[in-house]
Amino acid sequence: MSIASLKKVSLCGLITEKKQILDDLQGVGTLHLVSLREPLAEPEKAAPERPENTYKALKYLAACPNKRHQIKQNTHFDIDEIVKKTIAIQQNIRDVSDKRDFLVERIKAVKPWGDFKLPEGNHLAGYKLWFYIVPVGKLKNLPQQDLVWEIVHRDNRFAHVVVVAKEEPQANAMPVLRTHTGTLSLTELQARLDEAELELEDCRAERESLTRWIYLITRNLARTEDRAVQLHAAEQTIDTPEVFAIQGWIPEQEIKQLSEYVEQYNLAILIEDPEPDETPPTLMVNSQQWTAGEDLVKFYQTPGYWDWDPSVPVFFSFALFFAMIMSDAGYAFVFAVLLASYWQRMGKTSTGLRMRTLITTLVSFSFIWGVMIGSYFGVTPAETSLFGKLKILEINDFDSMMRL
Repeated sequence: MSIASLKKVSLCGLITEKKQILDDLQGVGTLHLVSLREPLAEPEKAAPERPENTYKALKYLAACPNKRHQIKQNTHFDIDEIVKKTIAIQQNIRDVSDKRDFLVERIKAVKPWGDFKLPEGNHLAGYKLWFYIVPVGKLKNLPQQDLVWEIVHRDNRFAHVVVVAKEEPQANAMPVLRTHTGTLSLTELQARLDEAELELEDCRAERESLTRWIYLITRNLARTEDRAVQLHAAEQTIDTPEVFAIQGWIPEQEIKQLSEYVEQYNLAILIEDPEPDETPPTLMVNSQQWTAGEDLVKFYQTPGYWDWDPSVPVFFSFALFFAMIMSDAGYAFVFAVLLASYWQRMGKTSTGLRMRTLITTLVSFSFIWGVMIGSYFGVTPAETSLFGKLKILEINDFDSMMRL
């Protein structure tokens, strides 16, 4: 029930042995690295600590509605290439979908004007076409003598008006601002929409084809995570042509194991106590029965290294508040029956054991509290009955409850 005491260690070795040493330290798994390099001007270019693209690709493929038969053999499987293709397909589908949506809206906007192509050059003796969408109620404000115009389409709300003039009419000459229709005709827009639909269909088919690698990506995910951590660790060191240095925090009880490794590979090591102005990472050390309290603490906020470990108080406080919220021994008994039915199954994993301990405590506190206030499925037993005699608190006594 405490926060582990840490030491700051600095290691120095030959640059030629850097990769092997980093691999070995990763295998030991007790060193929390501290970067010795200056922060990058563009942090997004740093090697990520987790293979985010792999997670993103796996999630994207798993969400595909139609999946192919899964390949189980590693032959011709390159996870980096598959992830690269998947991310590219995801971006292509997004881009083509945006393009298709734009074309659909553009066709919808151009359709009332008809299928036409703007005249080029001097085909109209210097005259040009200017387009306006005028509300029907403002048609009376159209100029009657100064401009040549024609209504080419009209519905119950708007009239589509084309003005023929060498220069764009003054803003006050027309009742609304000019509309931009673009240079492509309705036929050209429809052709481009068809091309986008075909391209989108091909991209979706390629995505579906890549789903055959989901099983192998999942199998190799841990290896990819290890490699990402190694690349990230390699960017935390100081390198020279001959040697490199790495620094990190390590639990005090692991110093002996690290020292044996350092002696075996003839590395230089410096072990220091944390300074008061430093903020080492927090490693909480709790026995098995209190690890659930540790999980609750981490759910809210991990305490600082110089703080105290509140796992046990939080564990019992959470159980007490849960019991007071439920306030019924009958429902607590139902949860106890459910817990008993899953007891063996929850004991097979460390996470299950922690949850079993927490739920057992919650159910116990809830049942005891429910008996103390005399509530069983919302019914209070008679005072002369056995359960009625066990009632020692009155939940409807608001003053007492508020003081509690």
